[in-house]
Amino acid sequence: MEDFDQEIGHFQGNPLVKKVGAQIQFTKEQVEEFVKCAQDPFYFIEKYMKIVTIDSGVQVIELYDFQREMINKFINEKFVLAKCARQSGKTIGVESFILWSILFKDNYRVGMFANKFDTSKKILKEIKYSYEQLPVVTTGCYYLEQTQYRT
Repeated sequence: MEDFDQEIGHFQGNPLVKKVGAQIQFTKEQVEEFVKCAQDPFYFIEKYMKIVTIDSGVQVIELYDFQREMINKFINEKFVLAKCARQSGKTIGVESFILWSILFKDNYRVGMFANKFDTSKKILKEIKYSYEQLPVVTTGCYYLEQTQYRT
């Protein structure tokens, strides 16, 4: 999908994030794309969500089968407990679901817990980076709020 040039202003000087209340005119195709992303988390994640890897740099996510299964569980179950191996990609799966959820679910809040405070900050930073890489059409009228950290 082509990005379109509109002067929409930027949030706190960040050229990758539009300002709160920015008025954006969407074409019919862009609205259809937004709806498709809202209805299908896997389409949104694998088409638009970018991460940085050591081996390949910036790249669009290609979910593994277990990540798809995990995300389906998150969508369909109220509580999910997962026992996973280290370095298996579970954090990327969770980050993907969180980003899709805060963009496309009404009144969605995320609480993040990790074994270390720095781990929580790193995960939030990765979600924010992925958000900043999204085209305007997928972000609708949202922006990521800064939140307070508690130790």
